[in-house]
Amino acid sequence: MTTRTRTTSRTDIQIVPSVNQIEFSAYALPTYLPTLLPLCRKHNITITCYSALLSLTRHKGGPVDEAVRQVAAARGRGETEAQILLLWAHQVSQGGVITSVPTARSCSSEEVR
Repeated sequence: MTTRTRTTSRTDIQIVPSVNQIEFSAYALPTYLPTLLPLCRKHNITITCYSALLSLTRHKGGPVDEAVRQVAAARGRGETEAQILLLWAHQVSQGGVITSVPTARSCSSEEVR
């Protein structure tokens, strides 16, 4: 089966996936918001997120940082930037949030409140 055939014969799929694990950071949201998120919700596909802390681990100092700080201050619960981003990913995706090594080790004390 070629890629072209596979793309055009999508209607023969009988098993719909139940979970879609995607890179889900604040920087990826503009890509997913208008397309992937509605499609997954339409077909009852749960989204699990990885790289939710990307703006802290790889893109520190980017435009998301200030917004995260403002949200943390407005909530007034003493939450860290990592906790705010994990909570955001959970709320927007309405699914699970995956952390992995080495991020899990560096943020192992983080939990969403």
